[in-house]
Amino acid sequence: MPHIDLDLPFPSRISPYLDQVRAAHTSWVQAMGVVTPGAATDEHLAHQTCEMVALIFPQYDLPGVQLIADATGGPLMKMNDHFTAVTHSVEQVNRARDRYLSVMTVPPGRPPADPDSPGDMDLDPVARAWLDVWARQSYARSPAWQERVRANWIDWIDANVEEAEHNRNGHVLDKADYFRLRRRTIGTEVWYDLREAAGRFELPARVRDSGPIRAMHEASSDVMWLINEIFSLERDEADGVLHNLVFILQHQQALSRAQAIAEVKALIGDRVSRFQHHATELPALHDDLSLTATEAHALTCFVDGMQSLIRGNYDMSRTAGRYAEVK
Repeated sequence: MPHIDLDLPFPSRISPYLDQVRAAHTSWVQAMGVVTPGAATDEHLAHQTCEMVALIFPQYDLPGVQLIADATGGPLMKMNDHFTAVTHSVEQVNRARDRYLSVMTVPPGRPPADPDSPGDMDLDPVARAWLDVWARQSYARSPAWQERVRANWIDWIDANVEEAEHNRNGHVLDKADYFRLRRRTIGTEVWYDLREAAGRFELPARVRDSGPIRAMHEASSDVMWLINEIFSLERDEADGVLHNLVFILQHQQALSRAQAIAEVKALIGDRVSRFQHHATELPALHDDLSLTATEAHALTCFVDGMQSLIRGNYDMSRTAGRYAEVK
């Protein structure tokens, strides 16, 4: 695993609920049928999803961190594994996509689904887990928020299906197209939506769509996936993954491995600088939009979440099981 040191301007933090979340998440994935007790559970926990969530989402209470851990270790991980498996045909992938999207046709905003209710029994374990997460995430949220979040989930699913098709066809994207696709497959939109649900706040659309927040959102997303490109490099190479920016730069710009890694690292530094620059514009944004106390609180929570995403993902990447030494 390539080793890089980054000077990030945000402190390392971790949720005090990690042990409780790990225990509850283990019970949840087993109850949902996503994994069985024993070796399958051990393999699932080896991905260190709960540890990652505790580092990236340290601000929230136990139910909030639990929601994100279940979403990440359940639907996000398992759907991504299904879409990217090279052994799955296009027909299998499309059927899975439609099955997962059908969960969101259930009227949102209801209490968490009863996994033993007859209406849920015809769903496979991952779809049942997704139904439970969607119900918990959308409960008591505004209709506008629910529609936006539903659209973000659909876009993330479609982006993963698209990337899987490129891999199956041996089609390597150019740098510009890869940037556009990677910003969708990394799932930061989905994670920021989960952050609002966990923190029980909603960032108003006029704030979310403002220039500084859009720029900070894009910068934090780029930092996350660019860091992942470097730390997942050896694993991606061993798995025959075509889409990693280091590979693309090596192939399309005739760079050495070290030069390509250095360019990705420079891009990370650039995005962190952009994030910090636009953060200085937030006081003026507050005044220009005449934010209420509730809206200002939501903005503070959202910005804090972007900072912990950058720092927590970096801290996790240096120890994550998914990036362990290739054997």
